[in-house]
Amino acid sequence: MSIKDLKEMGILLPEEKWGQFDLHTSVNKPQLVGAGILALIGSVLGYAGNGGTFTWIGVMLFFVSLGWFTVISVKAINKQNEEIEDFLRGK
Repeated sequence: MSIKDLKEMGILLPEEKWGQFDLHTSVNKPQLVGAGILALIGSVLGYAGNGGTFTWIGVMLFFVSLGWFTVISVKAINKQNEEIEDFLRGK
């Protein structure tokens, strides 16, 4: 995909704004680590449960961590989009 294609789709910032925006992530890193640890615990419980109660607890923990990861990511994307819009408006 070329720069021209990206400009036509409205994905790129205007050229006069290139290099002026601070590139950083707005992901909440402690929450992201927490979701990862919860996924790891869920995976271990799922494996160790051998099809019993702990397996289902592990599966549920894994799905909760997956949902938590999704929420964290969507919040970070929305926050970054707001920062870019504010930057483009000159705030």
